[in-house]
Amino acid sequence: MKKMEFSKLLLLQESALVWIVTLSFVVLAFFSVYKGYNGNLPWITTLTSAVWAAYGVS
Repeated sequence: MKKMEFSKLLLLQESALVWIVTLSFVVLAFFSVYKGYNGNLPWITTLTSAVWAAYGVS
C-alpha cells in the first residue's frame, strides 16, 4: 500500500473539518428556530463563510 502524501492528508482532514463545522452550524440554526428564537443569527453565516474562505485559500 502506497503511503499518502502529507499535503493530501492535510487537505482531507481540513475538508472533513469544514463539513463538520458547516453541518453543526446548520443544526444550531435549525435548533434555534425550532425553539422559537426570532432574532438574527449573523454570526453563524459569518463563521461558516470564514471557514469556507480559509478552505478556499488552501
